[in-house]
Amino acid sequence: MAKKDLYGKLGVKKNATSKEIKAAFKDKAKKAHPDKQGGDNSEMAEINHAYSILISPEKKKRYDELGDDQPE
Repeated sequence: MAKKDLYGKLGVKKNATSKEIKAAFKDKAKKAHPDKQGGDNSEMAEINHAYSILISPEKKKRYDELGDDQPE
């Protein structure tokens, strides 16, 4: 299975700060939220997943080092 590009999903660089990650998440979520016209459940789930990994310093480090994108 190919490694997911969580940084690409949020549109941030690998060295993005938590503030930049949060801002990118909010921007993407506004567009993909299923309650919005043109929103998409699966896209929102992918954005939420990327955010949950990249906003956590421990999970982000594990993702960067091992490519592990599992929440636990």
